[in-house]
Parts: sequence; C-alpha cells; structure tokens
Amino acid sequence: MVLLEGFGELVDDILAERQEKEAQDERSKIYTSGLVVHEDASPGCGGLIWESAGAIISYLEHFITTTEFDAHKYSGNIVELGAGTGIVGLSYYRLLNEKLGVKCEKLYLTDLQCILPITRNNVELNGFGNDVNNGNICICPLEWANNDHISQLLSSEVDGEQNHYPNLVLISDCVYFDSCFNALLKTLESNIGPETLCIMSYKKRRHAEKRFFTMLQKVFRVCNMVRIVRVYLIKCFIVEFSLAVF
Repeated sequence: MVLLEGFGELVDDILAERQEKEAQDERSKIYTSGLVVHEDASPGCGGLIWESAGAIISYLEHFITTTEFDAHKYSGNIVELGAGTGIVGLSYYRLLNEKLGVKCEKLYLTDLQCILPITRNNVELNGFGNDVNNGNICICPLEWANNDHISQLLSSEVDGEQNHYPNLVLISDCVYFDSCFNALLKTLESNIGPETLCIMSYKKRRHAEKRFFTMLQKVFRVCNMVRIVRVYLIKCFIVEFSLAVF
C-alpha cells in the first residue's frame, strides 16, 4: 500500500498534462487561415480563444464554397460582435481574399473598449494595418444595448453610401452569461435587417442556452443549426438565423 500512496494524484497529473497538450494541439487547428493570434486574459475571458471559434472558422471556410454563397453580398458590410482577439472576423476576411480573391468592403470588429487593444494588436500582428488605414477594417467599441454605440455603427458608410444594416453578422462564444442575454438580443435586433444573415457559434455548457434561443426565436428565424463535436466530445453548435417575418 505504501507503493501506491500518491499514485492516484500522479495519474491525475499525467492525464491533466496530456489533456492540456491535446487541448493545445486542438487550439492550433483554429488557425486554419494562417493567422498568428495573441491572447491576453488580463481584461477577462474576452481576450482568449475558445473552442467554438475553431468551429465557426471551419464552418465559414465551407460556407464560402457553397452554391448559395453570394460573394458580392457577403463581402459587403461584415460585423463581428464580441470580437475579442479578432480571430473569427479576420479569418473570414482572409478566407474571402485567399480562397475567392474577393476583398471585403468593410469589416467591423467590435467589443468592449477594454478588449479592443487585444483586437487591434492582432490586426497589426497579421499585417492588416493598411486595411485599417484604408477603411476596410474598423475596430470600434460596441457595448451591447448601448444606443450610442449601436447608432454609430449603423450610421457608418460603405463606399460613400450610408449603411443601415450589415450583410453578415458573426458571433462566437458569446452565449454564456444569462445576465447578458437581453443586451445581446437588443443589439441583434438593432443590427439585423431584412437581408442580414447572422452566423453564431457556441459551446454547449449548460441549459441556459435553451432559454437564450427561446428568446431569440421570438424575433428571429433560425435557418440552420449544425453540431460540430471536437476534442473530448466538446459540443459546438453553429446557428444561422435571420430576421423573422411574421
């Protein structure tokens, strides 16, 4: 029995180390479009990359090759809510260029003011500084349900014309705080027009997501839902939705 003392803790440590290594390997697969991304946990979880980011990037890579993909429309005005590191929006921006030879007219990377330095750093780190200077990429604060921030975003211009609604809204791993559901829904209602498509990814954590989507479907029409199972059976879901017409 003396020889076995502490053996359980040793096994736990080995398993934890292996899981961490495999998790790191899985995270490296996120960078499907060749981005180098700096993470920073100091302002909170918004500065980190989460599993559903990899899921939505893989989905977007498939999405742009489908027959129903409208390159002209979905390279127009693109908004990412809760952009964090910017990996999702920047990946889509690069995929359009590298896979289709299409330049995105305007990509808005939005998040809380305290997160945006991380977003901006990754934009610069990946050589998109000129795209910011040219106005193709805009890094701007958007606190959910903040009317001033929403108004500034909706009053922006694309190709000299005032824009009211984005063509495509991207959201990754933003459904985890129940207290933010109403604010997120208000922001979605304000930013999604009749022709807007929203693609959201989230990791299944608890039953709170069901309540969010019950709320969501009172205003929006869910067009498609895809489940992507990743390492350790982590369930990530992709949801496409648009404004409902009642």
